Amino acid sequence: MAARDRIDHCLEHLTTIPDEQLYEPRPVGRDELPSTVIGLLFHAAEHTTMHVGQIRTTLKVIRGTS
Repeated sequence: MAARDRIDHCLEHLTTIPDEQLYEPRPVGRDELPSTVIGLLFHAAEHTTMHVGQIRTTLKVIRGTS
């Protein structure tokens, strides 16, 4: 499956999450820190954005552009 198809598949899956499930508690990590489904989705989006920025910065350094 191509990367774009995987992204589309994941985005489609997000639309199937019922609204009432978004605020269900979810423990995170070994310490089981408290979060919710929507909190984890938001964190995943933020985390991905951070990595995209790192990739762009690395490419600029490699290419010698600003």
